[in-house]
Amino acid sequence: MFTKKRALWIVVGLFVAMFAIAFVLNSIEPKPVNVWIFDDISECEGITQLSYEDAELVQYETPTADKHLKNLSYSSFFAAEYKSKEVEFEIFAYEFNDFASAQKYFENVTGIDGSPVSNFVISSGMTRSEIVVLDNERAYTVLTSRANLKETERALGVLFSKKLSFKNN
Repeated sequence: MFTKKRALWIVVGLFVAMFAIAFVLNSIEPKPVNVWIFDDISECEGITQLSYEDAELVQYETPTADKHLKNLSYSSFFAAEYKSKEVEFEIFAYEFNDFASAQKYFENVTGIDGSPVSNFVISSGMTRSEIVVLDNERAYTVLTSRANLKETERALGVLFSKKLSFKNN
């Protein structure tokens, strides 16, 4: 038989359990230390200079593998798959003709409509992570494994010259 006191303890216990679960989930979600983007799309060509052992680069001739582009007009692009013993990722980088196109691409990838609160999104599932960055008419998406996320972020910091500021909410 439930008493008021017992019901109160059950409610308090549920709140404590929900708080603990939220705290644990938030603490294991990867937080970016630095977010980097290219000043010029030609910086992406520097991917061949990354110092990883047995690196393999497959550069795409067209960005057709990027399902989020959806007929947006761009002035230049870089798309490739990079594999080494230490890190593995796929990148789609664009210089769009205008900010509206870059923002629409960001929306297509992230699902965030309108003006984004932040100029980047890092999302992680159980095995896959995605980094999406927007800066004026430049944007890129990087797909990597959750295990490679930190090393991929480090590689992007080596590859790109412009550090973006952000608020870590």
